[in-house]
Amino acid sequence: MKIFRHLKPLAAAHRLKDVRSCQMIHGHTYQINVTVYGDPDTEMVMDFSDFRDFDRFSQWAMDHRMVLDYADPIVEKLETALDGEEYDLFLIPGPPTVENLARFFWYAFRALGLHDALGHTVQITESPGAGAVFSGQDPEDQRFREEAEGMVQGFRSWFHPEDPPD
Repeated sequence: MKIFRHLKPLAAAHRLKDVRSCQMIHGHTYQINVTVYGDPDTEMVMDFSDFRDFDRFSQWAMDHRMVLDYADPIVEKLETALDGEEYDLFLIPGPPTVENLARFFWYAFRALGLHDALGHTVQITESPGAGAVFSGQDPEDQRFREEAEGMVQGFRSWFHPEDPPD
């Protein structure tokens, strides 16, 4: 048995500094869809209201932000130019491809404690008909796992200040 949830759309800008067609900052309306797998004999895999925190987290982390790789030289230039002013960057440990975003949000779903024993997948589209699906932990993804866990802790302290971090 599997259930799915389509989250609220996210508007964000990004650039892929090493991809000619994507070197300039540009935006997309991203759509995240989550599928959770459960026992085929269960009457309820997961309460749909449990997806609420993940939806809030995804909005908090990415909506109306610029998504960049930590290693992108524009990050340092933006930080210098803005000189302490608040700006909305969402930095990830790799190029902000749709594949890496799906990977990041898969780990975030898990860090929020929403995964089921039988697994989950995260699908993210950047335009109709173009996207990626990430469906499992990869031992090489420690940097994405750690980044997602850190951002989830930041989200919890911002959104649930009375709750102690896990």
